[in-house]
Amino acid sequence: MLALAAAVLVASCGCMKKYINREYGVERFITIKSDPPGARLLIDNEEVGTTPYTLNFVHYGTRRITVIADGYKTISTLERISPPWYQYFPLDLFYELILPVKMEDHHNFLFKLEPEPQMDVRKFIEQAEEFRRREREGP
Repeated sequence: MLALAAAVLVASCGCMKKYINREYGVERFITIKSDPPGARLLIDNEEVGTTPYTLNFVHYGTRRITVIADGYKTISTLERISPPWYQYFPLDLFYELILPVKMEDHHNFLFKLEPEPQMDVRKFIEQAEEFRRREREGP
């Protein structure tokens, strides 16, 4: 039990040093690009900027990525950010706390936006007139 407490204490000290100095450990990045570039980008329903965009993150997991551009269909998808082999327990302790080397883990996503189909203006007006006519007639 004492050995476990000591191990937790040592690990905690290493984590604090890592987050204060960022001298070693693993830095994680997500880079999101779109074709065409310059689309609005939301990560986990929070607007973060425009593509291309690089985000530094701490925890692996699933992120909702939404890409929005005028004249294109909006893409909203759940993307799983999986850890590399050296980020699974117990190897992660060695790479994060003991090994005096800085490593980077990059995850890249490219979203190809499809043009929004253009509606014929005459057809749109005809549909609007049809809806208006049906509303006047009642149920």
